[in-house]
Amino acid sequence: MRRIQVVATGGTIASRAGAEGRRATVLAKELLASVGPLPADTEVSVRDVLTRGSYAFDTADLLALAREVRGALREGPTQW
Repeated sequence: MRRIQVVATGGTIASRAGAEGRRATVLAKELLASVGPLPADTEVSVRDVLTRGSYAFDTADLLALAREVRGALREGPTQW
């Protein structure tokens, strides 16, 4: 079985045009749905850490992201 864990932060891929311009608004689950069907032997879990453009990240955001990734690696993909 393949296991994939998606840790999302928003950014360009999650941006959509709206009344206020382009903003990161799409969550990981929706992004994953747009990929299409995956092989039957694939298990995917998602986690949204942030939902904003990377240009807006500050040090606290990057530290939070690092903690989430470390935790994801420790726990494995079946924990989410």
